[in-house]
Amino acid sequence: MKSENMSEEITLEEYKKAYREMRAVDEKKDFLIHLVAYVLVNAMLIVI
Repeated sequence: MKSENMSEEITLEEYKKAYREMRAVDEKKDFLIHLVAYVLVNAMLIVI
């Protein structure tokens, strides 16, 4: 059943751009998580 009340259709290029932007944000977040883990582990190794 198709919705007759679509407010806006996006093009494939707009979808790809939004997807790339979303992935970039996720990758930055993942990098920061790994960076924090790396720093904490190395700090504990220095203390030991």
